Amino acid sequence: MKKKKIILLLIPFFIISIAIIIIGFQYFSTKNEKELKKLQEKNLVQSNQRKISENQIKIVTEYIRIREKKSVNSNIIGKVKEGEIYTVLDDSDTSKYKWIKIETSNGIKGYISGQEGYVISLNNNISTPETNNDTNNIQTPQEQTTNVYIPPQQPPTVPNIPNQNTQQSSPSTSPKPSTNPIPKPTEKEKKSINATKEYKCPSPAWEYNSIQKTCSYMSANNDYRVYQCLDGYEYSNGLCQLTNKLESIEPKNQITCTSGDQYLTYVGGQYSCRKGSISYKKVCPAGYTLKYYSGTISIYACVDKRPSSMKPTTICTEGYTLSTEGFCYKIFIEPATISYSCPDGYTLKEDKCYEK
Repeated sequence: MKKKKIILLLIPFFIISIAIIIIGFQYFSTKNEKELKKLQEKNLVQSNQRKISENQIKIVTEYIRIREKKSVNSNIIGKVKEGEIYTVLDDSDTSKYKWIKIETSNGIKGYISGQEGYVISLNNNISTPETNNDTNNIQTPQEQTTNVYIPPQQPPTVPNIPNQNTQQSSPSTSPKPSTNPIPKPTEKEKKSINATKEYKCPSPAWEYNSIQKTCSYMSANNDYRVYQCLDGYEYSNGLCQLTNKLESIEPKNQITCTSGDQYLTYVGGQYSCRKGSISYKKVCPAGYTLKYYSGTISIYACVDKRPSSMKPTTICTEGYTLSTEGFCYKIFIEPATISYSCPDGYTLKEDKCYEK
């Protein structure tokens, strides 16, 4: 009986303990989630607040890398994203990348590229007494939307000339705010991508060299083919024809001794050899060749030894070269032309594609 009473008394105690444990677990879980969310928001939010009293820019492309120095080879220390706003610390760079120094709200200092299509300037950097306080974060009604970042210029100072008919205002009187209107947007902010670059030749007949980026064309033209003949010949019907043929003459008798005997003598009107016998041979002068004609009367004659016709020598003129096939050709080489193209929905401007 006593055991039952003790058990009944302990049941409420266990129920209360379990409830306390559950409530404590939920409390600490909620607290941890809130702290984690705050930490994530602190790390994710890096954009500066909009201040019309400061020189600020807005990111208009998907993202830009933050680099440690003014160089595309410098270390990447972060990224800025589309729609974020940053105060300019330095915009004096004049290189093609137009480096701009910024500082994010989470303490990153570095350089981003201010090229066309990357950032836009948000204000004209005009300060008035009402907007000269850094804590006055007033959102501007309109933002300047040009595709090229232009460092703001300080407006000319107008001297305050008091009216002679009225008293000079006391130093404590606040001057009237500037009435210069903020420029209206000139066009919609547009995203840009690199255009597709292509190399083209004048026509399909030209051959493109992808390594040297050149176009070459072989022109065959037989109008520059010339035929040459030797002296005494003229070109006719594809051959060189002999024009000054030598007349035929009678050959002379050349008397020699047989068996190589060099002791030829002439005594009493007769030739004799010390050894062997007399040999008679018909010979012709230089430029002639001996020819024997047989017929009713067989005779020897000295005729022109040059052929009556021969093939001409072919050459090319005017910078043309003779091919092995016998035609004249010339190779023309010129740089390939560069063209750019954009996908559908984009407009081409120089080497960039902008959204329509």
